[in-house]
Amino acid sequence: MKEKISIKSHTILSKNPDHISTGLDGETVLMSIQNSKYYGMDAIGSRIWDLLENGVSFHDLQTTLQQEFAGDPNRIKEDMMRFLGQLSQENLIVLNHAKNI
Repeated sequence: MKEKISIKSHTILSKNPDHISTGLDGETVLMSIQNSKYYGMDAIGSRIWDLLENGVSFHDLQTTLQQEFAGDPNRIKEDMMRFLGQLSQENLIVLNHAKNI
């Protein structure tokens, strides 16, 4: 059973630097030596991956995607949570639960 991750609005998400990725025809291909796997991301997954480059809060990531892609905001949030959960379970991203100041 997959573990549900806890992401709050202020959680900072970033790429795990131990993996290699490259763009290919508008999509992203990611190689994890640690997991001995390749991953493919579609255009939206690739955009999320790009936004994680320097670390981004969940709130800012959600806001950006809602501005760039048409769709129901709740659906976008649900899809983001599912995708980020998959990335987290594969240890492809780092979550930093920063505290509000």
